[in-house]
Amino acid sequence: MKNYLKKAICLSMLIGAGLVTTAEAKQQQVQKAVSVLTVQETAIEATFEGYTDKDGYTFVLGDGKKVFFEEVSDEVLKNFDLKSNALKGKKFKVTYTVEENDEGEVYTIVGFEKKDK
Repeated sequence: MKNYLKKAICLSMLIGAGLVTTAEAKQQQVQKAVSVLTVQETAIEATFEGYTDKDGYTFVLGDGKKVFFEEVSDEVLKNFDLKSNALKGKKFKVTYTVEENDEGEVYTIVGFEKKDK
């Protein structure tokens, strides 16, 4: 009888731990979904410096600081060839988002507009 009671208690504890883990996992999924919904867009004016496999898409702000983007939306890529040299040195209004993933922050260009100098 004692063995049966011990097994029942152990089984109950394991099931309880599984429910807690499942609840925590669901909460993390909800938090990720909310963060995706609350991604904000930011716009800057910067000069396009170019693209490299190492740094991605590089832009220079008016104060000389550089901004690097790893990703570009398909819509922007349809309209602008950011891997060519033709756009280097040109000024643009760049709209972007920043999202967190397991490796850190990912900067993605979601809007792109050529500015007159």
